[in-house]
Amino acid sequence: MHTTFNAEAHNSFIVLACPRFWFPSTQNITHALRLFCHLLQVKRNFDGQLAKYLRKARGELSYAQFSKKTGLSHMTLFRIEKGEHHLTLNKLETLINKLKIRLSDVFPEEF
Repeated sequence: MHTTFNAEAHNSFIVLACPRFWFPSTQNITHALRLFCHLLQVKRNFDGQLAKYLRKARGELSYAQFSKKTGLSHMTLFRIEKGEHHLTLNKLETLINKLKIRLSDVFPEEF
């Protein structure tokens, strides 16, 4: 028995005529790789913009002082500024709320 398949709901995979096996098409794999590379570049840009904003916002404060203001550990702040740590969306939201800023303040080129 063959099941109906919705390509959009399954990451654009197509079903070939083999029962119980789904094979991604070469075109879809190529598209997914291009999209993945683009998303990596966007992520690098976001990480860089966030690090730049945090360095500026911290100013003359020590990491310990700034961590009290942001709710993030001093080590996390240091690693973000050095590009060695990446925030989750939840942590980014916490940071934005604690600093009482808008997303467009951190990422002016994007929003």
